[in-house]
Amino acid sequence: MKTWKKVSLSGTAILAALTLAACGSSNTSASKSGKVTITLGTWDTASGNTQTVEQQVVAGFEKANPNIKVNIQATPQNYDTKLQTQLAAGDAPDIFQLGDGDISTFAAKGVLADLTSYVKGSNGLNMSDFQSSIMDIGVVNGKYYTLPDNYSTFAVYINKDMFQKAGLALPTANWTWADFEKDAKALTLKSGNTVTQWGAYFPATDLRTYLPFMYDYGGDVLSTDGKTVTADSAGAIAGWEEYNKLMNTDKVAPGASAVAASNGADLFLSKKAAMNLTGVWPAASYTQANLNYEVVPIPAGPAGQFTGLDYSGIAMNAKTKNADAAWKFLQYWENEGSDIIAKGGSLTANTKANTAAKLSTNPGTAVFLQVADKIKMFPERYNQYFASTAGQDLENVRVAIGNGTGSVDVSSQLKAATKKAQTDLDAASKN
Repeated sequence: MKTWKKVSLSGTAILAALTLAACGSSNTSASKSGKVTITLGTWDTASGNTQTVEQQVVAGFEKANPNIKVNIQATPQNYDTKLQTQLAAGDAPDIFQLGDGDISTFAAKGVLADLTSYVKGSNGLNMSDFQSSIMDIGVVNGKYYTLPDNYSTFAVYINKDMFQKAGLALPTANWTWADFEKDAKALTLKSGNTVTQWGAYFPATDLRTYLPFMYDYGGDVLSTDGKTVTADSAGAIAGWEEYNKLMNTDKVAPGASAVAASNGADLFLSKKAAMNLTGVWPAASYTQANLNYEVVPIPAGPAGQFTGLDYSGIAMNAKTKNADAAWKFLQYWENEGSDIIAKGGSLTANTKANTAAKLSTNPGTAVFLQVADKIKMFPERYNQYFASTAGQDLENVRVAIGNGTGSVDVSSQLKAATKKAQTDLDAASKN
């Protein structure tokens, strides 16, 4: 199942549309026979494993609830634009997927149903069955606005054959960034001036994946009240100094141009890189390719050992005409549906489902579940304007480091970016 999608609806361009949406209503209605039809909005494709899993969830639900029909409305392209239009027109789906970065925006504008009374009601969820750190992602100001679809934390894949050939011991769960540096240097091989094997590989092209560098050194990018950009703190600077050292001083990981030269190939899968910091998504392909790999947590820094998170949520339209039917589906999604989702290889917040699908013991997925208690909340959760303002300013610094074209003055760049980010965030927050 497709693990996540960042839906970037945040920003001033959609605020009016969301406000209008709060005055609209879903066009769902019950038939004369008493059968209710609800719509599930999804960005997942209409074919392949992802849609197959969703169809299985819907089929199971309809069998258990013959008086409720669920129509899947798949929009794999321009999902965010379509959802924006539907919300403005008052005909958005009864239930829809929502990217983690937009939970605060949608909740603030009143287009998401408050699910708290359902979650905690007599026909609610048994919270002991769920991982609290993942369930909390959908909570804004003490209220549940989304429930988990699926998610991924970040960890490091290592090629065991390459470690053995280099005479290196395999990393332990509590390894450090100093250990990572040492191993990455030993695993980077050259033929003349040409790198034939990279010690490390950082394939992601977004700010979120690289925040653990800051976290591990005691830094962050935004205060928990969502008001102050903190990316110029000593810990934040030290964290990205580590990233800069690996990319531009030690040169143990390919820069953006080297990655682009691979024409989109996964360098870890093609055995051109010995370590890969990313999410759970490629695990199945690595297993299918018979790679001799292992997954270990992101290394620890002076402040601790943290990870980041990407999360796909499911929300209920605040104006649905069939809230009880929609809740029944959400409840099913989190329980029986999670069994189906986990069997498809995606991580769920339902610990029983993960165990039944053997995700908690599978070498490709177990660590991603284990480190869920080490996540730090992403900044978009604290301020709905972060992604379109401060996030862009700080991403520019990450790109400068990630280009791998030469050492970056991290301190001066982060301080300048933080100043601009604060100005941009303040301006957006006042509008």
